[in-house]
Amino acid sequence: MRRSVIVLAALLAATALPAHAAPKPQISDPKGDAVGMQAGADIVSVTWSTTGTGSGRKYVAKKLVVTMTLAGPAISQPGLTYEAQAETAPCGTVMFTAEQGSPYSTVTGLNGWSDFGSCLDPAGNGVELLTISTKGNDIIWSWSIKQLPKELKLGTVFTSFEARVDPTNPVIPFPSNATGTTLGLIDKGTGAGPWKLG
Repeated sequence: MRRSVIVLAALLAATALPAHAAPKPQISDPKGDAVGMQAGADIVSVTWSTTGTGSGRKYVAKKLVVTMTLAGPAISQPGLTYEAQAETAPCGTVMFTAEQGSPYSTVTGLNGWSDFGSCLDPAGNGVELLTISTKGNDIIWSWSIKQLPKELKLGTVFTSFEARVDPTNPVIPFPSNATGTTLGLIDKGTGAGPWKLG
């Protein structure tokens, strides 16, 4: 009898889900639909999630992480803008952007930025430059929870997810969404949500 209990416990442990499993992507987009058929400009999915410490009820979110997965590695040469955004009640549109290979990013190492809509972060800025990372086919934006605007508290609901790949203006960042049209749009993915920060 005792052996049966031990075996059952082992089976349950092996099949249990993580206490804080990563959410499913808020955006899923078909492969092969990007203009020009470039794998590195073809959005497959976008996932908004957090990383932190502990598990279960003791989990404490430390970073907001946005991961854009492409059909191939992101293009490192200048010329493309990658964007991921969502809507929030307190701040409106929250957006993360990446532009690799630009002269500015080559000099400073800052190849992306965050835009917190109508809210300001603790430094008093609505837009902050940052360094994005790439891993395989992923572009990853990571931002400390403590450095988010105070209005974006744990539990804030994000909806109306959108991701885009656009041509980059050679002088200043001017992706297609800034024109209010799909001018120059290479690929776009959307998802309704919701997702809760935490």
